Amino acid sequence: MKKLIISLLIAILLSIPAIAWPQGREKAEKLKDEGNAQYIKGKLDRAIELFNESIAADSSYAFAYNNLGIALYEKEEYEESAKKLEAAVALDSEYAKAHNNLGNANFALGNFEKALLNYSRSLEIGPETVIKHINIANAHYAMGRYDQAIEECNKAIAIDSNSAEALNNRGAAQQSKGDIENARESYLSALKVNSRHIKSLVNLGTIHYDNGQGELVKAKEYFDKALKVDRENGLANYHIGLVYSAMGDFAKALTHLRRAERFAPHNTDVLYALGLTYAARNRKPQATSYFEKTLNIDPNYASAKAALENVKKSTK
Repeated sequence: MKKLIISLLIAILLSIPAIAWPQGREKAEKLKDEGNAQYIKGKLDRAIELFNESIAADSSYAFAYNNLGIALYEKEEYEESAKKLEAAVALDSEYAKAHNNLGNANFALGNFEKALLNYSRSLEIGPETVIKHINIANAHYAMGRYDQAIEECNKAIAIDSNSAEALNNRGAAQQSKGDIENARESYLSALKVNSRHIKSLVNLGTIHYDNGQGELVKAKEYFDKALKVDRENGLANYHIGLVYSAMGDFAKALTHLRRAERFAPHNTDVLYALGLTYAARNRKPQATSYFEKTLNIDPNYASAKAALENVKKSTK
């Protein structure tokens, strides 16, 4: 069947006149390919230059806009990434990968409804894949639509029952809606597929952490396993930092929370946790600094506001 499809495609191509590509397309393709090579090497700035040159050679070349959008996304320039990817889908409305990539950019910008539309359009164009259902699930999850997220994860699992990512994400949605036992089973199923799946290890740890002092040791076991896979993992360091803080070992808590800060320097939960830990060690200037950093990012972070007021009162 595969040979038949290939043969039919060749026959069609040979039966039509030569296509008149837009002026500059050959040069644009060459520059795009050079940009791809630089992107693979991790040289994002050079890749971006080449993709821009490709577009300058042929402004109707959707592939160049898509690849430029991807490179900008990798540099966390999400607004510019979205603009380039919007140009790609405007040029080619059936460009499934560009719709999916635009969804990623909109997701990063917090435009979850737009991201959902982008991901859904990519799925509609086809082909149906695990990652497309996972992306749709993630958009639903971000908007608090946990049942829809679970449904999409189940569709991904129906395609590939060994998708640790889909199993983990289903567990996260189940956990968020309070279905802890099914969440636990989803995480354990993910770990049967991949015993080194960090997100599932961390999420299992959070189930035990949320159960309080009696299960802190068990929570720590899972976070330790995650850190054995990746010592610098931000999520694992953040959560084990919370465990050490709850156990009263503030020195170790600070070590791990600082690692988490390196991974996510603008994450308000990490900054707030650092403030609390410094406050617990009576290091008020550092505590004040971290609470202020938290509030500079999110002025409505009520717990940080209250903690900052308490530190200021205690220093009078």
